[in-house]
Amino acid sequence: MKNPIKSYIDRIVSSQVKKHVVTNVTKRKGSNSKKGTQEADLFRETFTIQDWQEAVDQAEDVEFPDRIELARLYKNLIDDDTIWQNMQIRIARSVTGKLKIKDGEGNDVLEDVFFKPDGNPKKWFRDWIKLQVKAKFYGAVLMNFSDIINNEFSWVKMVDYQNVIPEKNKIIRNTDYGLWGNDANLIDFTKPPISDWCYLVDDGDPRSLGLLNKCAPYYIWKNDASGNWAMFLDIYGVDIILGKTDTTDPARAEQMDDGLANAQSGRWFRVHTDDEVEALSSSQSNAGDTFNDPIKYYDKAISKIVLGQTSLSEDKSFVGSAEIQERAGNDIILMDKIDIADNFENQLIPFMIKHGMIADDDYYLIWDIDEKLSKLEWAEVIQKISAKADIPAEEIERIFGIEVSEQATDKDMIEVANNVYKSIINGTD
Repeated sequence: MKNPIKSYIDRIVSSQVKKHVVTNVTKRKGSNSKKGTQEADLFRETFTIQDWQEAVDQAEDVEFPDRIELARLYKNLIDDDTIWQNMQIRIARSVTGKLKIKDGEGNDVLEDVFFKPDGNPKKWFRDWIKLQVKAKFYGAVLMNFSDIINNEFSWVKMVDYQNVIPEKNKIIRNTDYGLWGNDANLIDFTKPPISDWCYLVDDGDPRSLGLLNKCAPYYIWKNDASGNWAMFLDIYGVDIILGKTDTTDPARAEQMDDGLANAQSGRWFRVHTDDEVEALSSSQSNAGDTFNDPIKYYDKAISKIVLGQTSLSEDKSFVGSAEIQERAGNDIILMDKIDIADNFENQLIPFMIKHGMIADDDYYLIWDIDEKLSKLEWAEVIQKISAKADIPAEEIERIFGIEVSEQATDKDMIEVANNVYKSIINGTD
């Protein structure tokens, strides 16, 4: 089945409309309009806090939201080592793990549709999962699916962030003109044929600007601190060589000047016996801490925003605090997986059914976590689940090796979990 989205976008804006837009709208500075879908030039530049605030104001404008400047900032953000590392950690922990597709009766199904023979997700499905997590960072992602070949997608991609206005349900065909000018520059992605190949994933609010926006001020402050540090090192990082000579003697003064200039590379030179040369170094032995400490603070702040903790991204941490932070991070990853499973059931499955790729039925995405959880973690899971659902007695026996009566109540299950929890904490297990 052929995906008409690109040709449709190219076709929808006629030459007459293009002429009208060019005539009546002031283009962006440095724009380069071309026929067809126009991708903005997201050049990298240095941003200030004021630049970020203005970009947010433009993106949150109620009447004419414009995300182009925010998109430029986000392109810089994902080049930052700490932000990139934390993004990859969160994405990897959501993609990895043994995945299963269950039908309404609990049977494993559709393995050939979603998985390779080795059990790992097919590339298009793996990319689909990644985009679910990326939506948390951008606030919203418009997913674009490829043509269907041999009853499967070749790829799944994100429509360029700057070309999408989620709260308006619009794709901006040419970002030079944004929401101004003629409505023909806008395409409604909720209507066919675009809706046949695209749908929006957001983090609960299409107006949200995502986790990257929350990281932005720390990224800017970190860059400022790094730049100031580099400037400090340029001035004070290498000893200043001081030469003393008779400046009334042109020959000796020239000899000193030449020697000092050559000392930058050769590190030695010859002077008159009456001349003096000495090296001046900074009196601050811990000057680097003045810059490094704020950078570490900003990196920790970014890790807390993305992962809810810092133990996963730091080289070392105390055992006690690391365990607490690990739980906080696990809760965030669990929340991601719950959202992914929900989007699988409510968006991807109906989308594939509509294209006739799978039979019309109920399907659920499940992570097989049996081998990943310790008894302590299982005890906590059971405590949470038993408040809302029945837990079969054989599952308690399988996990903990404790025989439980078939007539056991939810209260009994919680008591078992509590006892296991206490025994592990007290070191008796």
